[in-house]
Amino acid sequence: MPRPSTRYLDIVGRVKANGPDDYDAVHKVQQGIKLAPLSAWGKNGYLPPKHTVDSAIDMTTTVPIQRTT
Repeated sequence: MPRPSTRYLDIVGRVKANGPDDYDAVHKVQQGIKLAPLSAWGKNGYLPPKHTVDSAIDMTTTVPIQRTT
């Protein structure tokens, strides 16, 4: 496997929903997705570094509504 030239990573993935009835199940799947450094792989108790959440990002309105307004 080639060694990356940077410490940053982009991941593209999708969890499909066929409408509002699927949102609870999709959220459950999304909550199960984890990302950790390779050095922490297989070790229990990895905690990501502290960070600040951008309060300007709307985390309550669903994406379809955000995209049409």
